[in-house]
Amino acid sequence: MNHEHALYTDLLTLLREMLSHYHRLLELTQREQETLTAESLPTFLEMTTQKEILILELSVMEEGRQLLLRKLAEQLDTSPAELTLRALSQLAPEPLAVGFHRCRTDLVALIQAIEQVNAQKTMLLSSSLD
Repeated sequence: MNHEHALYTDLLTLLREMLSHYHRLLELTQREQETLTAESLPTFLEMTTQKEILILELSVMEEGRQLLLRKLAEQLDTSPAELTLRALSQLAPEPLAVGFHRCRTDLVALIQAIEQVNAQKTMLLSSSLD
């Protein structure tokens, strides 16, 4: 396996792990919303702690992702900013290209779900202040 292929593989593996963490973060946020309505402070605080841990882990992963993108960009003689998931799904060899496309699709759906949960939580919090 050449170095470029290994970088694609490592990046895809890391992205999948990050997406898993983001899914867990969404799940905790949804459960957190339920505990707000049930007024269970200890459960809410535990979920907040779990979310903080996930966010710290994600920040470490993000540093790794940035490093891999810089290395891959150097191999491809391009800018790391040009290596979006869409671009990676076109540049990477098969079957890795399909993996990057799936990550992009999953990320878009995840962002929409997080936005929806956050909007609901904002409404819940603002109505509780009234």
